[in-house]
Amino acid sequence: MRTFTVTRRPRYEGYDDLHGTARTAPDEFLILIDGAEIGGTYWCSYNPAAAAGWGWNDGGLPGESWASWGPRGLSCGHPSREAAEQAQVREYVTDPDGHDRQLAMARAQQQAEQAQRQAERDAEDERREAERRRERLGDDEPGPTVWTLPAYHALYADEDEVRAVADWLEANGIEDVSGQHEVRVEQRATRRAAVYEAPSGSGTAAARQPPRHASSRS
Repeated sequence: MRTFTVTRRPRYEGYDDLHGTARTAPDEFLILIDGAEIGGTYWCSYNPAAAAGWGWNDGGLPGESWASWGPRGLSCGHPSREAAEQAQVREYVTDPDGHDRQLAMARAQQQAEQAQRQAERDAEDERREAERRRERLGDDEPGPTVWTLPAYHALYADEDEVRAVADWLEANGIEDVSGQHEVRVEQRATRRAAVYEAPSGSGTAAARQPPRHASSRS
């Protein structure tokens, strides 16, 4: 004869009060058979007339009572948690293999739904990140660097080169370069863009091909 080990565990982590107090209801617990979840129990106020068509009045006790869910469906009106558990266990042992298959299918469906919700959340996160990138980068993606103005260039380059670079920066409307960070010119899909760190944060400005006599060292 096949035997079963029935145990329980809190449905929610940290909520493990089996009996409750004068001010709080008992916590929900799961029903486990041989370590596998088959349903659960909870304390509720049961009105058989109002609940007609919803579950089974197995316990026959209206008002504050115990209910359970699982292979039996919704089983209500029980005088104790143990009685509510037994309603599910009795149903389970009539066809354990069949109920195991049903529970496995239900778990698989739940996992698929959770995966779908996670995929939707990931897609939404990607969409929002793409929107932030478009706002930050002017609706185009970074491209390869075609020219670099090194940091502290003005401290070591000759005077004519420094002047040429300064004229180029001014001509392209790039007036907030600190000189402490490099300036990169990127080739993007439809334009070239100067990318640099401004004193107040990061900045991006449209740029043309640097003049031939400007520094191309990196």
